[in-house]
Amino acid sequence: MAVTLDGHQSRAVSMVFSGMNVAVVGPAGCGKSETLKAVVRRGKDKWGEKGVVVLAWSGSAANLVEGRTLASFLTVTVGDPSKESILKRLLEPRNRVIWSGILAVRLIVIDEAPTIEGRWFDRLEYVFRMAASVFNQCLPFGGRAVFAAGDPLQLAAYGVTDTSVEVSACATRSWADTFSYSYGESVRLAGQHRQGSSDGLRGILDRMRFGKTTDADIATLNSTWGSQAEETWMDFTHLRARNIDAAAHNARMLDSLPAERFVFKCADTIKVVHPEQVKDARAKLEKLAATSVTLCQGATVVLTRTLSADLVAGSHGKVLAVNPGVSVLVSFFGRLTPVTVEVQSFCIKDALERTLAERRQIPLLLAWAITVSRAQGMTVQRVAIDFSCTSWTLDCLSYSAISRAVSLDCLRVKGLRREHIRTCASGLRYYRDMEEEEG
Repeated sequence: MAVTLDGHQSRAVSMVFSGMNVAVVGPAGCGKSETLKAVVRRGKDKWGEKGVVVLAWSGSAANLVEGRTLASFLTVTVGDPSKESILKRLLEPRNRVIWSGILAVRLIVIDEAPTIEGRWFDRLEYVFRMAASVFNQCLPFGGRAVFAAGDPLQLAAYGVTDTSVEVSACATRSWADTFSYSYGESVRLAGQHRQGSSDGLRGILDRMRFGKTTDADIATLNSTWGSQAEETWMDFTHLRARNIDAAAHNARMLDSLPAERFVFKCADTIKVVHPEQVKDARAKLEKLAATSVTLCQGATVVLTRTLSADLVAGSHGKVLAVNPGVSVLVSFFGRLTPVTVEVQSFCIKDALERTLAERRQIPLLLAWAITVSRAQGMTVQRVAIDFSCTSWTLDCLSYSAISRAVSLDCLRVKGLRREHIRTCASGLRYYRDMEEEEG
């Protein structure tokens, strides 16, 4: 079901189809994802399924928007190839059909764009530019329509800091060429569709995002935990900085339940044959779905794949019953009727949508705790964050975690200190430059 867009969102969509490249930016919950979905729907109506490609850096982010990773689209399986070597391989006779698929694309949609390393954004732009007529190779992406969404003040690309050599996509020359000058524009979404205007969390997040957190803000957030023990918040999704911390919390919570355990083991079909390609395919499948998932009645889970318009990836619930190896009956929070979640296919595909590898697995994960990076882009109805239990050192990590919550009433925080709250200097520069351009 389509969501009604606000004025800023509608303007961004209209700009894309009037010939402008558009990057929508803004805080968590401002409506970037819904704007992206509207652009995709309209693009497919105009150019068909093959005319639109939806991309993201990580498998989990691509899953949320029913898209693909950049690596799979560019058919990169090993190493860190140059843009020239990627293009050379795509132009080989054996990849003629893949190249034809790239030529058919008219609209490129990129979600969570700031999480893409700058050199990979450059490579993507270069391939599309070289896939254009000689008259359009002077234009960004070869003159195709480009829409990107993200927030430079949330999690950056892996390994990218204010002092690193590598930069995020939004700090590259390719980005500037695409979304400024006469070819495009960055549009700041001003609405807020996650936290209500009357809730105190909204103001706290606005200050945190720009490095202006007050002592009162920290005290307010820490007061949400109260004096209860951690187990009191079993119905809350705990966010952790690292996979190992999330897994440890989930294992501990699962052990506390008396119900019988059921293990869903994956079934993989690998269609590539080269050893390096097989190794890469297995690694990518692991990012899309777990090798095994252990569940029991009463376990808190998160849906990892969108099943319908009102049951999207990131939905949380509680397991009511398990049909071993087949399905799980889940009571999702906010829904009156339980849903039977069946085993699904998770596929790695090439540029022509040909399946390279497939994993059949239940699209659920234990969700007493998940990592902040996996939660990126999600709205989580009940969030608990213990900052004292692990290391929180990345720029914008604390903001990205706390901003998943919808209100102070639905948030539990403890152990938050000022040193946990780090903003991103390059992200601040991005918004400052936008303000100067806006006058």
